[in-house]
This record gives sequence, C-alpha cells and structure tokens, in this order.
Amino acid sequence: MNFTPQIAPQLRFDARQAQAIFDAYGADCGPCGPGALAAIAGVDLTDAIRAVGPKWMKLRGTTEIMLADALEILGQDWSRINPRRPAFGLARIQWAGPWLDDPDPFEKYRHSHWIGMADSERGPHVFDINAISVGGWISLEEWDADLRPWLLQTTEPQATGEWFISDAYEVRRNTR
Repeated sequence: MNFTPQIAPQLRFDARQAQAIFDAYGADCGPCGPGALAAIAGVDLTDAIRAVGPKWMKLRGTTEIMLADALEILGQDWSRINPRRPAFGLARIQWAGPWLDDPDPFEKYRHSHWIGMADSERGPHVFDINAISVGGWISLEEWDADLRPWLLQTTEPQATGEWFISDAYEVRRNTR
C-alpha cells in the first residue's frame, strides 16, 4: 500500500515518468535531487529538472546552491536549517567512506544523495526516487533498513554504511 504523508503534496509523476528521465538523461545523472524536489514542491519531474537548471547535466548531480535556487524558482517558502531531519523538506544524505578524507573538498558531494523528508502520523517518512515503484514515500525505518543498504551496494561499494545529513532545507506548507 502506498502512503503519502498528509503534509506532502500528491506526486505529479510516477514510476513510468521517472524511468523516462533515467532513460533520457542516464541513471548516473543524479536524478535524486530533482526527484526529491518534485515530491516536496508538488511539481512534475521535468519542471524540477528545469528549475535546478542546465548545470545539473554538466555536474551529473544537484548542489545545495542549485537546490536553493530551484526552491525559489518553484515559489516555495523555505529556509536552510542546521543539518538535521526537517519536519518537511529536503536533506542531502552524506555517505561515509574514504572520500570524507579526500583533500578535494567537493569529492564528498559526489558520494551523497538527496531525499525528501516528512513527519507524519505514522512517524518520519522519506521520499527517495529509488522507491518510486512503490510510490516514492517509505518510512525512514524502512529506508534505513532496506533501501539504503541496497542503494549503497549498487552505487557506493566503498561506503562504510554510515550516513548523516549534511544539508537540510525546511519547507513550510499548509496541510491538506
């Protein structure tokens, strides 16, 4: 059963559309940023890609500046918060691994992942583009226990398994 937290808007894209984005841009293009943004802002995935801008394709990912600019473009009422789980918003997950000790300060960002987060009556939930086949929203507990290990094994084999929130954005939204 799909579950969308009450505070979150209904998704304006589905697994078929997400797959089309993967096919068009390549799975290595970092669609996690636009996917999480689309889920939180209540926009179509292509609108989120337009909002993060053309630099997304060049970088193959989404920077915190690109995400902040996109929130503005999409007319969201938001603020950057200290790195922690937002009640409703976006979080960059930093995977732990050898890149954390790399002298290049940007190397760690190549090993990170954007998700949407929302508190709900069922506890904290995560929107992860990699869970779109089940509606995108899953409990934080399920994400941490099931999706995160699979994702790390698939995309970050050198990761230690540990993670933390390195950047967070709270989005203010009226509940439905």
